Amino acid sequence: MVVVGQITNIGEVQEISESFKKQDVIVRTVEEYPNHYKIEFANGNVDLLANWEEGANVKISCNVRGKLYTKESGESDVFMSLKAWKIERA
Repeated sequence: MVVVGQITNIGEVQEISESFKKQDVIVRTVEEYPNHYKIEFANGNVDLLANWEEGANVKISCNVRGKLYTKESGESDVFMSLKAWKIERA
């Protein structure tokens, strides 16, 4: 999947564990009815965000990931995320 838009927020790097860190960005698409996407850069890909600023127009390549889980109520649901692996100027 490719998301094209403007970075509206760059989050702080989060150290989840000794072997996992992540940093989220929020991108607003530029179209008649804009969408907002939270895109996660994980581990080594966090370094890809080093030279980017809010307001930059970007094209981010990412994979859509989904994980099935069971809620406390016993009902099943799916958690989805966008995992980035490339960012470039749009």
